[in-house]
Amino acid sequence: FEASKGLMSRIQSLSGLQLDGTPLIEKSFSLRAPILFLRNNRLQTADERDMYFAISALLKTIVYMYRNPQAHHPKLYDEKNIDDAVSAFVMISKAHRILDNVMDVRGWDE
Repeated sequence: FEASKGLMSRIQSLSGLQLDGTPLIEKSFSLRAPILFLRNNRLQTADERDMYFAISALLKTIVYMYRNPQAHHPKLYDEKNIDDAVSAFVMISKAHRILDNVMDVRGWDE
């Protein structure tokens, strides 16, 4: 839970947005008006757009499964199970590694 909150805090810091959870992800990683861009991904090909969408989906999955457990009561995650906790940390760690390669593109010119 704390690791997932830290991930949202990092996205807020990178994007400059004060939103949280799914609205934060949707605004930051919008295909129409992106705020955060993956380096070397200009969203020009279907593959680039698919990768960008996949990152947004990964971040939303983390919100739904780990950050909002009281609201959603996920059946696939047991916070008392060590294997589930390790899986959560692996997923959140992957998300952080992806965020290592994003940049804020507002006001950016090629």
